[in-house]
Amino acid sequence: MRKLIEALSSLKLAVGLIVYLAVAGIVATLLPSGAGGTVAALPSGRSAVAALLVILPLLLFLASLSTCAARRFLRQLRAKGRKRFGPDVLHLGLVLLVVAGLWSWAARVERVATLEPGEAARLPDGSTLAVRDLRFEAYDDGRPREWVSVVDLARDGTTLVEAYELRVNAPLRHGGITFFQSSFRDEWILTLRDAAGAELKLGPGDGLALGPSTWTFLGVENPGGPEPGHAAVRTSGPDGGIRTLLVSVGERFEGLEVAELRRIRATGIGAVSDPAYQLALAALALVAIGTAWTFLGKLKEPA
Repeated sequence: MRKLIEALSSLKLAVGLIVYLAVAGIVATLLPSGAGGTVAALPSGRSAVAALLVILPLLLFLASLSTCAARRFLRQLRAKGRKRFGPDVLHLGLVLLVVAGLWSWAARVERVATLEPGEAARLPDGSTLAVRDLRFEAYDDGRPREWVSVVDLARDGTTLVEAYELRVNAPLRHGGITFFQSSFRDEWILTLRDAAGAELKLGPGDGLALGPSTWTFLGVENPGGPEPGHAAVRTSGPDGGIRTLLVSVGERFEGLEVAELRRIRATGIGAVSDPAYQLALAALALVAIGTAWTFLGKLKEPA
């Protein structure tokens, strides 16, 4: 047992684990998540590979840190004279921070929904988040400045939060769930209708094969205005010829009718439930207190 304690409290082991976990965290951040779709559950990383490469080393680091903290605290209790517990509080905060990270990894749930104004998403607890309005703010030169989602949160017909302006740096926290601005969508959609009444929706860049020809929706004539004007469609025939046409609602081509040209403005709102959030805050507070206590103790030592 003594050899195991000595091995776990080794400074070389702790430094090596810190370096490894830092590199693993950078690699995990750079790798794509693979999430997509209108409503999707973001990958939680709860896989055998994640457990092997990150979680097991993190558990080993937790054991090493806990052993070091316990040994130092016991030495302080037995020491004569002035006691210095600042580093012990700091170590306790670090231990709780690692525990909070592991708890968050195991229990954190995140969802993303893409909603237009007037649409709502139902949450697991029975409440609903409705988008009342969307507002896009730009700088004078046209560059995007901010995307604001005005949302209402309600449960069983009772409004819990009304007209909250959800911004990138202003999330909404309620009932253990954090809602945040994730993405936005602002584009024109071209709807075509065939002779049988079936509809096909095309976004900018989407293509359609009509017999020997290919048709691609390029965009609209006046994308920034409230009215689209005409839709730009590029055609390429079997002879290699390429043409660009401007069509409007009600026109027909190749047996298809331009049924609708509509602007889609939608917001991507993420919802995160993390039971370890409060523990992480408490751990960070202990780290701050322990650090300040340690430095104040050093200042009081005689030169």
